Amino acid sequence: MLHFERLQALHAVSTFGSVTGAAGALRLTPSAVSQQLSKLQRDVGQRLIEPYGRGVRLTPAGALLATRAHAILSEVENAESELDRQRGEPNAR
Repeated sequence: MLHFERLQALHAVSTFGSVTGAAGALRLTPSAVSQQLSKLQRDVGQRLIEPYGRGVRLTPAGALLATRAHAILSEVENAESELDRQRGEPNAR
């Protein structure tokens, strides 16, 4: 099973290009982001990131899952926005 927080961590690394950047965006420590990524890699049974210079880069599997994570996170954000709008509307029954 894919966990939301782990997908957020992968998406953030993809977006910000580093574990440190992802940690700052998520307001977590780099260690916490690394732990989420390690758990996600175990969940999917594949390496999703690999060392690259002084940082990391996504593997092909990581890039694929990061793209899907972006879509999933966008859908969750859309659902939250729709629910927020609905709270202000009278019940249409």
